[in-house]
Amino acid sequence: MLRLPKNPLWPVQSWRFADDPDGGDGGGGGESEVKPEAKAKEKPAAHWVGDDKDLQGYVDKKGYKDAASVVKAYRDWEKKQGAMVTLPGADAKDEEWAKFADKLRPRNAGEYAIGKLDLPDGARDDAIEASMDAYAHEQGWPAKWWKAAKTRLFETYGKQIADLDTEATRIKAEDEKTMRLKWGQDYDGNIAMSDRAMQKMGVKELLKQFGIDTHPLVQVAFAQMSGFLEEMKPPDGKGGSSEEESKGKWFTDYSEVKKKTG
Repeated sequence: MLRLPKNPLWPVQSWRFADDPDGGDGGGGGESEVKPEAKAKEKPAAHWVGDDKDLQGYVDKKGYKDAASVVKAYRDWEKKQGAMVTLPGADAKDEEWAKFADKLRPRNAGEYAIGKLDLPDGARDDAIEASMDAYAHEQGWPAKWWKAAKTRLFETYGKQIADLDTEATRIKAEDEKTMRLKWGQDYDGNIAMSDRAMQKMGVKELLKQFGIDTHPLVQVAFAQMSGFLEEMKPPDGKGGSSEEESKGKWFTDYSEVKKKTG
């Protein structure tokens, strides 16, 4: 059984005269068939924006299907712009800077908290840190920036303290070396006398804080003071049986000396 093609006119539409590239015999042979894909390439899908080819190409590239999609995209863009923070200019007033800070300020100063840091004693103070956090929150500093700055600050303090401790240890070793050469076998005894004098005079911890309790000049001075303090001690260790009796044994009355020499 012979089947006819779906388009009975296909022989006429596809046949061309050899000398007529337009596909006609002068008697109205008709236009050639144009595939849908070719039509799509000829005209962008965004023809609804007008005849501007550049605008059509831009809208088509962005994927806007109709006016509603464009409006929606613009609305989303406005939302993003509203959430953005713009740095005030050089001539901005205090009010503008205050609004800028309001957008950066965390909900509370507690958001500035940082975790535990491996630092030497004295590099981080809770009271000072809390005060600095309160000030940062008042100024509107971003939490991420202030936490990073605060961490760097404490780490810098920690390094300085560690370096000072290292230097103090080195100086103490040099002091001991110097005094061992000076005192020889008497070193241990003289050091004990020096420390005892510092303790009696209540300056041991003070000198230690300044890092000079082991200085050779300090040790020599207090070792000599220790001998002087021992000489000034009453014989019975308690001031004698009476003040007058004790004075006669260990206290020199310089008023009498003055009379004799006067």
